[in-house]
Amino acid sequence: MYYDPMICKLTTFGKTRKEAIDTAVKALDHYVIRGVTHNIPLLRDVLHEPVFLSGTFTTSYLPQTYPDGFKGVQMATGDLFELASLAAVIHCKDQTRSRTILNEAERRTIKVWDLLVQIKGRDVNVSVKTLPCGNFEASVDVDGEKKVCKVDNNFTLADSCIDAVIDGEKSNVIQLIARHPDGSLRIRFKGTAINIPVMPKAAAQYRHYMKAKPKVDLSKVVISPMPGVVKSVSVEVGQLVGEGLECCVVEAMKMQNSMKSSVTGKVKAVHVKPGDTVEEDQVMVELE
Repeated sequence: MYYDPMICKLTTFGKTRKEAIDTAVKALDHYVIRGVTHNIPLLRDVLHEPVFLSGTFTTSYLPQTYPDGFKGVQMATGDLFELASLAAVIHCKDQTRSRTILNEAERRTIKVWDLLVQIKGRDVNVSVKTLPCGNFEASVDVDGEKKVCKVDNNFTLADSCIDAVIDGEKSNVIQLIARHPDGSLRIRFKGTAINIPVMPKAAAQYRHYMKAKPKVDLSKVVISPMPGVVKSVSVEVGQLVGEGLECCVVEAMKMQNSMKSSVTGKVKAVHVKPGDTVEEDQVMVELE
């Protein structure tokens, strides 16, 4: 209420309302913003929402349309085919580049890639074949429904916005936000940023052995951020401490780090004393 969070306003026009909306959608899809939160996903969704398109709505439009809040783009089957094929092709282009060695006459390419693409918790099987012309053929299986998509090799991994061509027609614009070492991608599709793990099917069969790391509640403990030496301890068992109060100081890498309580509570245990050597993530103080 005290600050205006606006980065900019987008205004579009056309001979008809539909033409102006289509221009706005295209503009939002090509709008690249990094580092700050923005409302492009919501705006992009609104521009395709039936009530908004009808032109008849009130100031209660948002709570009526999104009573549980905006959850991101809802993926139709056609969207899954399109996004899965693009994510798989991006993965193949990335892996092919990683296998390319400078000054080597013959590239170490793979002719057929059998992949598993995860989109919003759904497993999509994709088989990608490199065509002689340099384009790609992606065979996509969504819950038993299969489709073959021919993807033109008309983009690079450095493009801010990818205007891909699938089966001779332009697809929805996507933005490749990040590529991670584990093969997963972060892609903005229809305004919404989605984390998309992509892995070979041979590796996917071992997923059930990879147990999810349990989330630990660290709000009531003070831990060391790195290996170091405890210089001082400012609290004792039974003492009431407030949020932000310094509990101890750890010296590491020629710097003194003030370790503070993240909540208000009573000290349950103190596990260190001045002069002790601590390891990274070692619990030094516990609160009730």
